[in-house]
Amino acid sequence: MSEFTGGTSRERVLVTAIIVTLVAAAVFLYVQLTGGDDPDEGSNSADSSGTSGGAAEGDRPVGDVMALLPHTEEQLSAGAEVARDFVAAYATYDPDEDPQERMDRVTPLVGEDFVGQLETLMLSPPTAGSRQDAPATTASAEVVEIRNVGSESVIFVVDANLSAETGGAGETQTASYAVTVVPENGEWRVYGFQDASLGDAGVP
Repeated sequence: MSEFTGGTSRERVLVTAIIVTLVAAAVFLYVQLTGGDDPDEGSNSADSSGTSGGAAEGDRPVGDVMALLPHTEEQLSAGAEVARDFVAAYATYDPDEDPQERMDRVTPLVGEDFVGQLETLMLSPPTAGSRQDAPATTASAEVVEIRNVGSESVIFVVDANLSAETGGAGETQTASYAVTVVPENGEWRVYGFQDASLGDAGVP
C-alpha cells in the first residue's frame, strides 16, 4: 500500500462505511456461492478437518477483501479531503478576484500533469471571462461517494453547495463532481474532474 496519512473525521466515516459495504458484499457473495452445499457433506468435511481450522476458514473472505484494497482507510480519507478542498476552492467565485488568483488557490491541490489543462480551463478565453457578470459565490463541499478505487487513482463524488450573493436572501444550488486523485510525491493530488453525471475516467 502507498504511504499516505491524514483525512478528517468526516472523510474517515465515509471511507469506513464504504469498506464495511465492500466486506458485507463479499460475505454475501461467499454465502451465495457456498450456500448450495449439502449440509451433511459440509458437516462431515468440518469434522474430518478438525475444529482448529474452522474459524480461520470462516474469517478468510473478509480478510481477503481488506487485503485487496490498494490503500488504507487513512489514505483514502486523505484523498477524500483533497478532493473536497479542491471542489470548494474551484467552485468559490469572487468577481473582484483576478482569474490568476483563483487559479493560485487551487494549484496546490492539483497534480503536475493536470495544471496545464486547468490553466486552459480557468484562464483562457472564453472560459476566463464567462463569469464576469456572475455574482459572488461561496462554495462548501462534501464527499458523498467513492466511485472507483485503483492502485494508481481514486475517484470521489463530491457535492458542492453553492451560495450566490444576489443582494437578497441569496440563492443556493448544488453541483456534483467526479474528482480523480492520484498519488504524487507522497501526497494526493487532483488529476481530473468532471460533472458527476458524466463521470471521470481516471488515470489512463
